[in-house]
Amino acid sequence: MNLRLCSLLLVSLSLSVAAGAAGAAGLDQYLVARWTFNDGSLKADKGGYLLRMLEIGSGSSLTVEKGQANLGRGTLLACENINSATMPKLGRNITIWARLRIDAPAPATAFLFGLRDQVPAGDWKNMVLAVRARDLPANATNAFVRFATGSQMNSPSLSVALEPGKFVSVALVFDGDTKAVTYVVDGQSLVGKHKDAVALGDFNNFAIGRLKEAGAVAMTIDEVRIYSVALSPEWVADITPVK
Repeated sequence: MNLRLCSLLLVSLSLSVAAGAAGAAGLDQYLVARWTFNDGSLKADKGGYLLRMLEIGSGSSLTVEKGQANLGRGTLLACENINSATMPKLGRNITIWARLRIDAPAPATAFLFGLRDQVPAGDWKNMVLAVRARDLPANATNAFVRFATGSQMNSPSLSVALEPGKFVSVALVFDGDTKAVTYVVDGQSLVGKHKDAVALGDFNNFAIGRLKEAGAVAMTIDEVRIYSVALSPEWVADITPVK
């Protein structure tokens, strides 16, 4: 390899690395909240928002250690600071990303995480943008969305199976500009369109865990992020969990 070609390759590599770093830094400006649990608490290290524990039924337990939150079958964590009244932009464009593990096969139907319109433990009618798990087909997860018009999207076409005992990166993206909902699990991307998908219904909290009328599933959460922008699957794939 001649010196000129080697120099060109080094310049190209340097530009590529710089562009990647700039892209990652640029993404941080849209980061509304991030929970890493690295300090052993339920307080977000980005945004400072606190997740509040709600005990629902049997199997309610919570441990936060080694940078992970372990939720029992009867536990719900909710953050009321994430709401459409004080953060209206989230109703138009949002990405919710989590690295988690379900610790047992999902029951009939189980809520995993998302936006809701009721802070106390509610049921399915209180979901606005959420991921839920089902036992049939085995451990399938799908997206549920309620729009400002009152219409809903709950499409089996947005369905991916989660293997119990395995950490996965799960992202749910709502884009009011393209009228699309994208569900991404470990790089597998599924997109759904809806004619009313210009804005989400009102919500007053973000939650992860169990709903009152939902089947329960124990899970371990490594990290959760909320962005005020609809990330593409490529940008979702570039998210690197904090160690």
